[in-house]
Amino acid sequence: MNRASLTRGIVVTAMIVMTVALCACRQKAVPDKAVKNVEQHQGKLPADGESQNVTIETKGRTVEIMGAVEGWPKEIPVEVPQFSFGTIRRVIRTETPEGQSWDLVVESVRQHAIRDYEAILKSSGFLTSSMIVTGKEGERGSVTGEKGAVTIVLISTNGNSSLSVIIKK
Repeated sequence: MNRASLTRGIVVTAMIVMTVALCACRQKAVPDKAVKNVEQHQGKLPADGESQNVTIETKGRTVEIMGAVEGWPKEIPVEVPQFSFGTIRRVIRTETPEGQSWDLVVESVRQHAIRDYEAILKSSGFLTSSMIVTGKEGERGSVTGEKGAVTIVLISTNGNSSLSVIIKK
């Protein structure tokens, strides 16, 4: 599989994941269950004051959905430019033998965030490609950045964005 096909596959997957996440964010929030082992159906409800995080561990894969997010995740490597154009509401962190990824749901994204983040990626040495459409509702579209083992995908529409950071091992 060549690099362009792999990148296209990552972008399409990220778009699907983030579309689902953005739709889920528009629904009324309910307490999440903290599941430790899905295969054995063991888990617990968080107590008052605990974060509403969910961790799912399966064979070779760990997925953590963080409901109580305080800004940019500290675990994302420093070479990834921070997306500071809105409020991060949810983070989904996935770890597999192939690498790890973070999918961020961002709300209240300001105008021109796509163009501004693309400029930041370029100045940080990322090779970028973008599709930006300007209309009555503002800017919408996507930007993808690649640098070494790091791929970043930003998808934005109507003040909401999803940002995926993928690190390949």
